[in-house]
Amino acid sequence: MPLFHNYGICSFFRAIHCRKSIHFYNAELPLTHDNLLKIFQANDFEIFYGVPYTLKLLSESQTGIDLLQELKLVMYGGSACPDDLGNILVENGVNLIGHYGATEVGQLMTSFRPKGDKAWNYVREHDALSPYLRWEPRGSDLYECVILEGWPSKVQSSRPDGAYATKDLFEPHPSIPRAWKYIARLDDTIVLVNGEKFNPVEMEGRIRSDKNVTEAVVFGAGRAHLGILLVPAAGLATHTNEEILDIIWPVVEFANKSADAFARISRDMIRLLPHDCAYPRTDKGSIIRQAFYQKFKAEIEETYDLAESSSEELVQFDLPELQQFTRDLVQRTLEAPTPVQDDEDFFSLGLDSLQAIQMRSEILKKVDIGENKLGQQIVFEQPSISKLSSFLLSLRIGSDANEKMSIEQQMENLVMRYSTETLSISTSSSIALPAHLELILSQNWLLDLMLIKSIV
Repeated sequence: MPLFHNYGICSFFRAIHCRKSIHFYNAELPLTHDNLLKIFQANDFEIFYGVPYTLKLLSESQTGIDLLQELKLVMYGGSACPDDLGNILVENGVNLIGHYGATEVGQLMTSFRPKGDKAWNYVREHDALSPYLRWEPRGSDLYECVILEGWPSKVQSSRPDGAYATKDLFEPHPSIPRAWKYIARLDDTIVLVNGEKFNPVEMEGRIRSDKNVTEAVVFGAGRAHLGILLVPAAGLATHTNEEILDIIWPVVEFANKSADAFARISRDMIRLLPHDCAYPRTDKGSIIRQAFYQKFKAEIEETYDLAESSSEELVQFDLPELQQFTRDLVQRTLEAPTPVQDDEDFFSLGLDSLQAIQMRSEILKKVDIGENKLGQQIVFEQPSISKLSSFLLSLRIGSDANEKMSIEQQMENLVMRYSTETLSISTSSSIALPAHLELILSQNWLLDLMLIKSIV
């Protein structure tokens, strides 16, 4: 860490205070696994201070892990250490300690803890700090760390009352008082076009902790679904992109398991960057998110375009062929053990948002729908084999393949299907629905259901 950062300064003065020599990594020397091993093996260290990236490099071999295990203390700072990486180190006997602070407020908390306490990723308040801490709610079980006026090492304020809002989000430990886990920066959150919010830091950390990945950055603000930019490790330089995807895809799949369905990333939304590409990052080695998005804006746009385009000739299916295509697609996507019936509701079968996106992408690549556009929520709006195949045919031939039900009939059917209460709606032509209500009801059955339930 450079000495002009809080973490670097703290580490330097710890050594002075303890009257110990301190060694700084040569900034002109490439930061690699082999170079780190040579330095460790040539010196008799007691304590190691570093950013999580150095821990990742050392953990790529058992020799590196063993060298860390021999130390009295391994402290990281500058950015969050991925849970998977930290757990591996702790399980191998490494005394791993987190450090949290900021240049504007100095060192605040560490994860020094009693013997037997395995919560290495939860920093702890101490009595001197607690009176100057304010935890402000920022969503479900997330709190922003705010440092109040009077804390001795605070040199900057961002609030009228003299407090400094760090923009760092933490989660409290479920059972240990005053223990907090760093989650992400407040400005890391990605908001999708439908309003869903996702903080990508944990997912990125899981993927980045793999030895085959140098960097991982999730994108998708204002879009219907997320994608990810990946910088492969230099060791994959001789592989083709398809080979690299085959190697890295299981890592992404594993990260997807801990994410909500709307935040999962499909294979065709992975964009590989050159292993030696330059990208914006801080002195701590962490990415500068908005600058990263700006630098690779063209690649992001192209990723979305490619996901919705076909390299093959589109097929003009008739209705039976469309039904078979849709049937096969649903069966394959759901990995259903038994045949899916044509009128079965996709979502009663467990179809999630990511799978719906994958189905839409496959349709765009194979099915000729004329000059029409396919809505982002098409699988939600036509949630059965019969409905979806008929709708796709109607797009190409320019008319409804099935007779369209009246709005009132759709409402009655939805009430019968989804509500335990009875709602009687007259089909008399004397009852007119407002134009905006008719538009909503005619386009999205999920919104239909929400509206009807609110009426009931």
